[in-house]
Order: sequence, then C-alpha cells, then structure tokens
Amino acid sequence: MKLYKSYCYPTLDDVALNIVSNPVNDFGIVSSATVVDQTIDINYSVKNQNYSIIVTPPDCSKLGFNNSYTGLSTADSLEISAGITLILVTAFCLKVLKRPL
Repeated sequence: MKLYKSYCYPTLDDVALNIVSNPVNDFGIVSSATVVDQTIDINYSVKNQNYSIIVTPPDCSKLGFNNSYTGLSTADSLEISAGITLILVTAFCLKVLKRPL
C-alpha cells in the first residue's frame, strides 16, 4: 500500500490513476502518470511548458486516510531540534558578546 496526499492507496497504479483523474493539481495540468518500478513518472504542463517529475510514495499500513505519517523519524526530529537549539544558543551568545562591557 502507498501513501499519497494523506490517503493510503492499495497499489501504485491507484495512486497514478488518482493523479491523472485530477487533471489540475499541485503540479499543474497533468497529461500522464506512469508507474515505473516503485515510482510514478508524472508529466505535466504549466503555462505551455512541459515538465516531468518522479514521485515515490512511501509505504503505509492502513487503507484509507492516514494522517500519522510525517516523513520524519524520531532520530531526524531530534537532529533537527538539536540544530535549531544550537543556532538559537549561538545567536544568544553573539548578542551577549556584542554588549559593551
């Protein structure tokens, strides 16, 4: 099963069918969506310019709407949080060092 736009589809073909059945979406005007291995090749146009994008929907375990997938693991979240904290602490230290003594 594959997750696309918070909905878990049974197969990649169903995801591709959903993308084509909504001809005007986030990409632009979709002309085709083809399943290639575990990805979907989407051809679309925006202002008469043709583009192609490859989408790899993640796996999901429950058919239907699934809002629990964030794309981030716990380790990723901790790493991002530590980075943001480091930036804030550095900015605070620089602010304190700029004060006149």
